[in-house]
Amino acid sequence: MNPHTSRNNTKIFTLIAVSVLAILLYSSLSDMFPMILLPLLSVCFVLFCRFIDNKQLVLLMLLVIYLLFFEAGKNYPFLSTIIFFSLVYYFLMPYIQYLVRSPKILIPFYTFGIYYGYGVFCILIGSIVGLETPHIPLLFLLFATIESLILVFLI
Repeated sequence: MNPHTSRNNTKIFTLIAVSVLAILLYSSLSDMFPMILLPLLSVCFVLFCRFIDNKQLVLLMLLVIYLLFFEAGKNYPFLSTIIFFSLVYYFLMPYIQYLVRSPKILIPFYTFGIYYGYGVFCILIGSIVGLETPHIPLLFLLFATIESLILVFLI
């Protein structure tokens, strides 16, 4: 076995382990302090799109782990964020990108659409399956506004 390959595998494993621990820590802290730490739902959607576009499956799996902890912490249906993100990415995004060419203009629409679209999606899934889903808090408006500003400066 090549020592260089072994070293790379160790680095990748360490990066994944540290990433999973950071995901667990941030997810649990955002559940304990929701006014201070945002759930980063729209940032997750942008990363979801980027990871799929660039075929970065390891990073996509780390994001999926975070989304599963987000769902569990907020008592949302299992896999609802992944299903919602996939539906928006594959069915809605091509039309939106065709109509609006500038990503900076799209960011506020993404953030508000993701937060409230996800809330409506959970209510719809809950009514179909018969699960009680949490209400859409007004705090989502604040989260969407802050994340919109964060994404405008990052992209």
